Amino acid sequence: GYASTGVSVEFVTSPTVFAVTGASVSPAFGPRNRQTIITVSVPGINGATGYSCLIGEQWVPSFNVTNNTLSCIAPANSFVGQVKVQVGNPDPVLLDGYGLFEYVDDPIAYDVQPKSATAGATLIIFGRGFSKFPSMSMIVGSTESNCSIVFDERLVCDVPDVAADDYQIFLTTNEQHLIQTGLEYNHFTAVKLTRLWPYNGPALKGQTVLSIYGANFPETIDVYCLIDTVMVPATVISSTLAQCRVPPHQPAVVKVALLADGVPLHPRTQSLDFAYVPDVSVVRVTPDFGYTAGSFPILVIGSNFLNTSSLGCMFADMKSRGIFLSNTSLVCLLPSTLGRPELADRTNITVEVTVNGYDFSDSKRSFAYSQPCDRGFFCP
Repeated sequence: GYASTGVSVEFVTSPTVFAVTGASVSPAFGPRNRQTIITVSVPGINGATGYSCLIGEQWVPSFNVTNNTLSCIAPANSFVGQVKVQVGNPDPVLLDGYGLFEYVDDPIAYDVQPKSATAGATLIIFGRGFSKFPSMSMIVGSTESNCSIVFDERLVCDVPDVAADDYQIFLTTNEQHLIQTGLEYNHFTAVKLTRLWPYNGPALKGQTVLSIYGANFPETIDVYCLIDTVMVPATVISSTLAQCRVPPHQPAVVKVALLADGVPLHPRTQSLDFAYVPDVSVVRVTPDFGYTAGSFPILVIGSNFLNTSSLGCMFADMKSRGIFLSNTSLVCLLPSTLGRPELADRTNITVEVTVNGYDFSDSKRSFAYSQPCDRGFFCP
């Protein structure tokens, strides 16, 4: 008879460098004059030892070998350009496939603007050689921030949240190599904006004196308000209050920010809203006369009235809170002229309306005060 013996056969795949150009080596580039730690994808290597990398024409040992990758140190080179990255076994025999690694020169940075900034702002770095990198980051102190490559000569970087101080600017291109730019900027404590008053103003007339409240306002003469896209001079009253006069603008809600020397003093997200509204006007008042004791309702007819907490009327220079009826009508209580004898018998008192408590219409509609009471009438 015949006897049979079972034989176990295991099929294995030989290690091969993952030969998709640019995908088998990470990072795929590094500085010409410095070393770079690269990771090479070698499926099936399974932690074996004794492998090495052939980078261009130089053999270097491997380390950190896993099931599918190994690491090598790409040495400095005398030229820029791509080289092959191949992996050899201990014999040494080169495995099938290869990756590519590119030696590049560092970008050159020669200026940064602005020279002062705060968290949330952006720095523009001028130089050349930025576009040959897929991405770049800025290092300030020990904090990394994102950069956008605008084109080969310009880099825009976010300013991180760090302590107020002077900082040198470093760039990184592959998360290993730090580039000392020789540039620096001053990081200052951000201004904090909390509210503004009034929060609306006449669009056509403009000229509203805007009070901006917050904290950390700088004591400098070069502070400006940025109203939408227009810069106007600001006056810093204290560390918590600044004022500026807004320019005319079409009706719209716009952003208000503070600048110093053209530099934003706070993150963009802290900008406050100001509403340009259609200018109010007065067409007529009913009745158009009243007694000096005041305290009775006057109906005001006009246009562009708003239901705001600051809605009101002004008789000469005497103010009265308004009650909103519609965008063309409101009611105000007539103020008394007691203690104001110069107004007692005037027949040309102007009546104006405000929707923000600061800016009044300029319609010059007349109202007449009289005293004493007409004969046969009782006046309180």
